[in-house]
Amino acid sequence: METKQFGGHVIETKTEERNGVPVGIIAGHIAAWTPDTGGMFGLPDRFHPGAFLDSIEEHKRRNNRQIRFKDHHGQVIGGFPIESVKEDSIGLFAKGEVNLETQRGREAFSLARQKVLVDFSLGFIAKDDRIDNAYREIFKAMIIEGSIIDEPMNRDAEVTEVKAVVPFQDLPLAQRMAVWNPNAAKDRVKDFTDSKSAPGIEFKKAFIWLDEERIERFDGYKLQIADVVEDKLVAIPRAIFKSANEMLNRSSGIPDDESAPAIKHLERYYAKMGLISPFTSDEKQFFGVKEIKNFTRRDMERALTDSGSFSRSAAVELASKFNGLREPVGAGEILRELNKINL
Repeated sequence: METKQFGGHVIETKTEERNGVPVGIIAGHIAAWTPDTGGMFGLPDRFHPGAFLDSIEEHKRRNNRQIRFKDHHGQVIGGFPIESVKEDSIGLFAKGEVNLETQRGREAFSLARQKVLVDFSLGFIAKDDRIDNAYREIFKAMIIEGSIIDEPMNRDAEVTEVKAVVPFQDLPLAQRMAVWNPNAAKDRVKDFTDSKSAPGIEFKKAFIWLDEERIERFDGYKLQIADVVEDKLVAIPRAIFKSANEMLNRSSGIPDDESAPAIKHLERYYAKMGLISPFTSDEKQFFGVKEIKNFTRRDMERALTDSGSFSRSAAVELASKFNGLREPVGAGEILRELNKINL
């Protein structure tokens, strides 16, 4: 097996969970199409587009076998799920999952986030290659492993992702219909976390997702779900509903391929509230009969608006005609009942 080193710059990281195991995501190019500085034959190696396609398919046929992910000491710290491995215009891109229950995994992930370790190497077996024009041209290669390393041979292959979903804080919940004003809440969180001029360490606890590259700027934080109530940071149900609707409507600003951990985070709050997840059902919220029988018209307007199924003006109109329900309901049941109303 040969090892080639490819380098770049860490610009994003994130954390997720796999089968109950916490993992850190380190993504980037573990190979590039541009020549490197020299290989085992004393000549620069140059991979050609398509060189890795057969190997990727072989890993998929082997029950989606992951590619080993090693640290800079050569110890296995995780894997590259094969569904994340693909060729693109730069080279071979992959998202490595570092096992954070291992000491070396935690160390490597921390060093990547610190931007101390910024480069990748690729372990491979050349299956079709030849010497031509002062290069070793590699047309087919079997992917064996990838590692995060100290020094690269090719600066065009780069670590590109170190994103972070904020760890689940399990914040206490405010009252179900507590008022939610995002701008005012953000200002209160700034004061509460000593973040008047720049985000403090505790500021992120009010959010679901952050961009590590913009961690020193307030616009690097997305999906705020918390406010300060009675000198405590608490999760606001209406903010959780709003964040869920933004994820469902793809208006959160979080890339689709990075949405899974944010969704899992929100689902844990839905479970904490005893509600059905909107990501596995057409139900966006769940109200029991005890809650709705004391609803004011304003409460119903808010519930309809937060469901994500109605505009503000539609919610006002419908609430004025709504007579209540006899059974516990979700957004789907509300819609069915509203169909009975003669508008």
